[in-house]
Amino acid sequence: MTTPQQIDSFLKQKGSPMAGMGAVFVGAGKKYGVDPALAVAISGIESSFGKHTFKPYNAWGWMSGSGWGSWEQGISTVIAYNKKALDGVEVKSVSDLLDNPKLKGRVGFLTEMRDSIGMTMLDMGKDPAKFTDDDYDAVIARLQKAVDKGQIRRFTGNDYADDLASGNIAVAQAYSGDVVQLQADNPDLQFVIPETGGDWFIDTMVIPYTTQNQKAAEAWINYVYDRPNYAKLVAFTQYVPVLSDMTGELNKIDPKLGSNPLINPPQASIDKLKSWADLTDEQTQEFNTLYAAVTGG
Repeated sequence: MTTPQQIDSFLKQKGSPMAGMGAVFVGAGKKYGVDPALAVAISGIESSFGKHTFKPYNAWGWMSGSGWGSWEQGISTVIAYNKKALDGVEVKSVSDLLDNPKLKGRVGFLTEMRDSIGMTMLDMGKDPAKFTDDDYDAVIARLQKAVDKGQIRRFTGNDYADDLASGNIAVAQAYSGDVVQLQADNPDLQFVIPETGGDWFIDTMVIPYTTQNQKAAEAWINYVYDRPNYAKLVAFTQYVPVLSDMTGELNKIDPKLGSNPLINPPQASIDKLKSWADLTDEQTQEFNTLYAAVTGG
């Protein structure tokens, strides 16, 4: 078993603000039957051992919307558009989607509440990491107005692909990995992160404390995050890797992967991305219900 002294020494070498918390790691490991070294390793992947956290003391990225403090995080939502279908119409913001009469009936929004509401909120000068109920209601009202005047063609999951490729939808909110894959068949499909910003998500592997095969789960996580293995996974999914500095491994597979801004985004793009505030279960239910009234879901 890893000792508190070993953890403290390791974290000190890494310049981690968690140095000195070795006993806490070991105590939690004993309580929940989790190897404390694994918890430390995950914090290294998620936040450089706590040095880059979006929310205080969250070194692991637990909970959707809790903030992820470094550039490794995945781009969630961008604006994708069919350049040919736009016929010269310029798209740089959510306002362009909601207000440009030339796009009436040719706009797609996502059914996922955080994605659509978050981008629209940023467009209205509000921060999804810190907003009021009135701010949320204002976004709902704006989207409802766009629905009532026929600006939005429909709300989708990631089934916007066919409509976007065919030009039935000229511009849509979209997921970055989808856009990468669609571009392979249709070079007219492009993307832009709105001038006012977009949002992101991260899929996190966790081990339930009730697991019956913890060693196998830990071995699987270690296997996936071994860089050569992980590069193969990223090459398949086409999403931004959660591990830092994967350019070299991606280039070994295909240099186009390392140079693709939707897979390996530049800092200028990362700086535009925001994350949601933590929501209680009650807030999530309330906000989803209000949004569903707009989408017809």
